[in-house]
Amino acid sequence: MKKQSKKKRAKKQSPVVKLIYVTVIIIIIALLGYSVYAFKSSEENYQEFFICNNENTVCESSKHVHADITMHVCGKNVFLPKDAGRLDHQHTHKEQNKIHWHARLRVDPKTRKPLDSSLLTTRAFLHEINYALPQSCMDNATPSLRVFVNGKEKAEGLEYIWTDNDQIIVEYK
Repeated sequence: MKKQSKKKRAKKQSPVVKLIYVTVIIIIIALLGYSVYAFKSSEENYQEFFICNNENTVCESSKHVHADITMHVCGKNVFLPKDAGRLDHQHTHKEQNKIHWHARLRVDPKTRKPLDSSLLTTRAFLHEINYALPQSCMDNATPSLRVFVNGKEKAEGLEYIWTDNDQIIVEYK
């Protein structure tokens, strides 16, 4: 008799135990979903910050911008170093081959364009992360350089001043 009553009790508890399992699973799924949402919404995405002195003669702009860069050098894909460069200049973070900028630049008070755009060139980026193109390739003593941005070749090559969300391809062969 005692064995039967234990089985009956176990069967009676079974729906409660199932309910507890389902509740725990729903809570875990909700927490995972919230974690993904919180991570995605925490990605820095803010507008330009613009400030001038009282006389409006010296102004600075601060932006947080990114560009993707793909490098084909001497027939090989180049993977640029992660977390390279000074944070107050062009640099990389944890993403592969992504240029970052979130620093201040002196700008013209009227046009809001940088007074020294050379800081934002592709060449300056490569210099900042200590990457230099080789003098020659094994199959070519005098390689040529081509730079494409968003699918269009840029005559200015590495002097191209990149902007937010650019897709840059550097070919050196």
